[in-house]
Amino acid sequence: MTEFHVSSAQGVNYVVREDKFVWELIPEKLSTVILSVPHDGLPARDFQGLVWPIQPNLRGLDSPAGLRDTGVWFIARGIAERTPVSVVRGMLPRYIIDYNRLWSDESRDGIDPWVKAKLCPNEKIGEELWRHYYEKLETATKRSCDGLGAERTLLLDLHGFQIYPDDRYDIVLGTMNGHTVGFDKDVSLAAHLSGCGYKVLLPEHLTEYSYSPANPYSGGNIIRQCHRDHQIDCVQVEIQASFRCLEMDYRMNWLVGDLVRFIESLV
Repeated sequence: MTEFHVSSAQGVNYVVREDKFVWELIPEKLSTVILSVPHDGLPARDFQGLVWPIQPNLRGLDSPAGLRDTGVWFIARGIAERTPVSVVRGMLPRYIIDYNRLWSDESRDGIDPWVKAKLCPNEKIGEELWRHYYEKLETATKRSCDGLGAERTLLLDLHGFQIYPDDRYDIVLGTMNGHTVGFDKDVSLAAHLSGCGYKVLLPEHLTEYSYSPANPYSGGNIIRQCHRDHQIDCVQVEIQASFRCLEMDYRMNWLVGDLVRFIESLV
């Protein structure tokens, strides 16, 4: 494990740890918010020929079609620079391990059984790396819950999308139709972002949840498991591509600033 201390230009202090392909930012000041970044780590091309002896279709793995949520890390980092938050970032490409899926019994609870066949070829090592991500989320969540209480703790699982079924939305807030929240922080976040001018979709709360292609960003295993284990509000935040594009960094900066203001309103 590697560990060092950093301080942002805005004076926010962190311990940074790297272990088993997971980055962890631990704020000096106790934080109400945990940011999860499971799909914007190392480029898949870095592993070409190492994980796949023959892989002719690697072109585009780090493009939107390749399922890397490019730019999400810059948003998480921008938030962490300005206000104390706990951050857990998975560095393995999802073509090796998808941290947002179940390791086994993928169809349980209606979660899309998508990626098991593409996981790390070594089953034992792969499971160890997958579980390590959740152990870091567990540590960060427990730290906030013990210090502030579950009702004040919020997990934001950050992702990216190119286009919903259409182009009506800038941000989609997934809670498995209300099954990963209990204190309505998803409603507060939706109202805040809508008030800032974003086109926000917050799928309706339903008595029962089932995965549907018509509701593709309603949530994955990270928010399901963290809510189940700690009864905190957990929201999967899907961010449209134009807010994750460095060539349009003014849009990214707007979003970072607006998310920071929401996070600081929770203190």
